[in-house]
Amino acid sequence: MPSLREKKRYLAFEVITDGNPASHEVDSSIRRGLLRYLGTLGTAKAGASVMKDQYDTQSRKGIIRVAHTSTDQVSASLALINEVGSRKAMIRTVGASGILKKARDNYLKKDERC
Repeated sequence: MPSLREKKRYLAFEVITDGNPASHEVDSSIRRGLLRYLGTLGTAKAGASVMKDQYDTQSRKGIIRVAHTSTDQVSASLALINEVGSRKAMIRTVGASGILKKARDNYLKKDERC
């Protein structure tokens, strides 16, 4: 039933580091960070999953699908990550949306003002 389905949010994030880390490095770093700061139960409740087809290695931006009740916890966990792969890095939450298309259009577009 649709009423029993979990509501979701899409968190757009940006990796700030030297070089362009691969999507599998970003994915594993985010999973480790979530487990480290939320624990196993918190990570399971958050239902966070990195959308691999939405990560761009050139702009270093991507989208994570999260349960709507855990957006703040996941965003805080991302801020506490300090390493991606073997490089020092920061992961910054750019924004959140309830619709994937709007998250992609609003937060993943390249900055055209420059």
